Amino acid sequence: MTDFILLDTSASMAESVNTSTGPTRSDRILRRIDVMTQILHRIKDKFPRVQLIHFNSYAYPIESAEEIPTIPTGSTAIHLALEAVAEISADQQQPIGKVILISDGEPNRAEDAFIAAKALQAQITTYFCGPEDNHDAISFMHQLAWCSADGLGSSHFADLSAPAKLTHEVTLLLTGPQPAQSN
Repeated sequence: MTDFILLDTSASMAESVNTSTGPTRSDRILRRIDVMTQILHRIKDKFPRVQLIHFNSYAYPIESAEEIPTIPTGSTAIHLALEAVAEISADQQQPIGKVILISDGEPNRAEDAFIAAKALQAQITTYFCGPEDNHDAISFMHQLAWCSADGLGSSHFADLSAPAKLTHEVTLLLTGPQPAQSN
């Protein structure tokens, strides 16, 4: 069974995040992509078999977090990342485990993303990392998680100002029980 982490590397992931951790620390401003790259380095070290896919206008399966682009570009083709999960699973002849999608939730083809998510018949967990007032994007991420097999996906806010907490959440998700295989 293969678990997947799908990371949005579209142009909007260049937006800044304040990662200071308290009043005694100086403010540390990083881009969303920088914080996510740090988190995925830690995750990939603990879970070397997790398949990473970064996506913008296209989907790119990668072996390590070092391959995540440093300059986010393009649009948000979530549907292509989900289709890549199906292709990799078929090529490896391995069932799909957990699918974790991290994005600001602004796909260029939302309906195609829903179709691709339903076709996976997998447990999908979404982490929204965009602005808290983007209600349409938050709603999209919730709806995408509901496309999970049996509707058992989940949707969360990715607090990029607390990367250690987000790393811990994803670690717990990956170490938890595996989804049941369908016959």
